[in-house]
Amino acid sequence: MGYGNLAETVQELDKIDEDFQMITVCGKNQEVKDKIDNLVTKKTILNYGYTDNVDLLMDAATCIVTKPGGLTSSEALAKNLPIIIVHPIPGQEYRNTDFLLNCGVAAKASSTTPLCEVIFQLFKNPKRLDLMRECISLIRKPNSTKDICEFIKQIGSTQD
Repeated sequence: MGYGNLAETVQELDKIDEDFQMITVCGKNQEVKDKIDNLVTKKTILNYGYTDNVDLLMDAATCIVTKPGGLTSSEALAKNLPIIIVHPIPGQEYRNTDFLLNCGVAAKASSTTPLCEVIFQLFKNPKRLDLMRECISLIRKPNSTKDICEFIKQIGSTQD
């Protein structure tokens, strides 16, 4: 849906000296997509509006910088993708933040730990990214939909 300060986040990431490219997904927020399209940056940015191939974009990523919504967090965990949390919305996303941080699968940018510092630390310490992926493997449920369907089928067959 393109929520959050995406253009500001891109500008902050562009200041990092490490060599990487960014993929942004703005959803149906055309204003934010246009803003990012018009940014002058040092890094390559592949900027998408609405797309139905987020799974492929996640496959290409080393990590994801996102607010911790339920769907994005679940998709990232299913893809074994470390999460860098920015701008969580009060309520459920605060609880998601606590869960993801306590499980060791995410890092969080804040006013006292800026995004560029979080990214710098992860890039300078690839073992930390590996550890985050190990932690993800402990909690991820990549087949959850299939497992739920099988459970429902099993319950249904015992009701006969």
